[in-house]
Amino acid sequence: MSELLLLLDAGHGIGTAGKRTPDGSLREFNFNSPTAEYIAKFISEYEGTKVTFVYDRTGKVDTPLKTRTTTANNAYKGGNAVYVSIHANAFGNGWNDANGVETFVYSLKNAKSKSVATQVQKALVKATGLRDRGVKAGNFA
Repeated sequence: MSELLLLLDAGHGIGTAGKRTPDGSLREFNFNSPTAEYIAKFISEYEGTKVTFVYDRTGKVDTPLKTRTTTANNAYKGGNAVYVSIHANAFGNGWNDANGVETFVYSLKNAKSKSVATQVQKALVKATGLRDRGVKAGNFA
């Protein structure tokens, strides 16, 4: 079995406008980055896995999406790979009751990608207890 490459993306940099709680107390990067680091530590314990970060781990630079996905595609080189981009999305300009977990798969997905996304979604919902917003398809880059 070939090595599994996990490409981790913590989304937006710390200074990205709009990527924070309505009261400004928490920026998306402050949540996403430790989450990515935790995932990397957990996954790296499994034999046959490798983790590559595709964002600026300091958070000082908001690595553009095109750069993150190009880095991921260049690292992939035809092997077994999963690209995980972590986001803590908000809705509107103030606090509200929007909540839940959703998993996106590339819009040109294949059956294997959909299967992985479904398993990730199930595990996230079970682990967090948040509302299941489902697996969706999108082309973000």
